[in-house]
Amino acid sequence: MCVLGIESLELRRLRNDVVFVYKMLFGLVDMNFDEYFTLRADCATRGHEYKLFVNYSRLNIRKHFFTERVVAVWNNLENGLIKFNSLTCFKNSLLLCDLSKYTNF
Repeated sequence: MCVLGIESLELRRLRNDVVFVYKMLFGLVDMNFDEYFTLRADCATRGHEYKLFVNYSRLNIRKHFFTERVVAVWNNLENGLIKFNSLTCFKNSLLLCDLSKYTNF
């Protein structure tokens, strides 16, 4: 939080990125989810059931792409805190998560 009491632009962008992944996953936008992400099949033991596969890249060039920067945040969403019932529930539960640990400022 800054002097004005609002979140940083970086944090708001990150939150909107995560919401956009939700919309892609559940077909709320006209984009093919499978072209951008792959759901992990081996995530039955920890966390939520919608974990994404992390693509390996030996170069740092891709780390700022949308499909790369949002995977770690999405996979680390807390299972007990996040509700996947509807978009409104997801957005409200996302406000309770501390995403500032994924920002630089």
